[in-house]
Amino acid sequence: MKTLHIYSNRHIKDKVKTIKNGDWIYLENSFSKKRWSLYFRANNINEKELNITYITQSEFFKLKNIKFDSIVGNPPYQKGDNKRWKLWVQFISKSIELTTD
Repeated sequence: MKTLHIYSNRHIKDKVKTIKNGDWIYLENSFSKKRWSLYFRANNINEKELNITYITQSEFFKLKNIKFDSIVGNPPYQKGDNKRWKLWVQFISKSIELTTD
């Protein structure tokens, strides 16, 4: 089972224990990978053995020819007027496209 986890940095501490071998992790910003690594270490989880794939927002929207059994998380949104809703909708639409039937 392949899962993509989409969480903001503030959720990492709660979600790090749910990551399984071969899962993918969305990186919210340039500090995210380091934060995930720190939480794996703090929870005595060997990050290298998990064979995780990390992706950025731009990489997420470029994904093709790959399907996930599940995509879980809290999609990001941009602050301000209608932009917030538009980014959230784009994440949901792309997630549906990337999920197996």
